[in-house]
Amino acid sequence: MASLPGKGVRSRVIDALNVWFDVPESSIIIIKRIIDLLHQASIMLDDMQDSSPLRRGKPATHTVFGFAQTINSSSYKIAEALEEVLKLNSMECMRIVIGK
Repeated sequence: MASLPGKGVRSRVIDALNVWFDVPESSIIIIKRIIDLLHQASIMLDDMQDSSPLRRGKPATHTVFGFAQTINSSSYKIAEALEEVLKLNSMECMRIVIGK
């Protein structure tokens, strides 16, 4: 999933919101990675739920690796995102990411 090119919309939204939040650049890099990992996880699951054979013109993950491996991979991406959250040294940054 990560190798398929995207439009970079999420990254631009984070940059735009940072005008108000003024989060340190080191934290922004981590936040962007968290959002990217969660997005990858969600589209793998979404493609399975919708029975989508393609993602951006390429075979969807579940059509190549099967449902079980896709679910495992999606879960792993979520675990990776949570590990990234722990790298944020600021409680304020953590609250922004998890929404509390």
